Amino acid sequence: GGGGPPQKPSGVLRRCDRVQNVLLRDKDGELHAHLQSAGIEPQIYCLKWIRLLLGREFHLEDVLVIWDAIFADHQARPAPEGEEGFALLDYLCVAMVTYLRSELLGRDSLTCLRRLLKYPPVEDVTTLIVRAFHLRTPPPSGL
Repeated sequence: GGGGPPQKPSGVLRRCDRVQNVLLRDKDGELHAHLQSAGIEPQIYCLKWIRLLLGREFHLEDVLVIWDAIFADHQARPAPEGEEGFALLDYLCVAMVTYLRSELLGRDSLTCLRRLLKYPPVEDVTTLIVRAFHLRTPPPSGL
């Protein structure tokens, strides 16, 4: 066997894990628990989303709107040292999962996977972008 240190997961795999096991868990614990109990690993659906910058999930015109948001946000809020860039992408992935909440909760793992891997048409992708910004912005203190 090959000795040496264990391999660190790639940046994309770390991102997938963060989407489901940090951000989604924080924003929607019930949905996160359901995906976990269904045995759905984040890299199964999220790897394609992140690697292709959501380019296969939406029509080209919508992808361009999403990319504008991702790149403009990155320009306005560059990643701090040691963090992945283009953070809005992670929140867009969380927004996409939570958008399907009612179609995922209570369904078996095959149904959930099918829905996540073949994302349904979204009438207006700006709703996902707005949702992603809301997910990222902490609520005002004192509420």
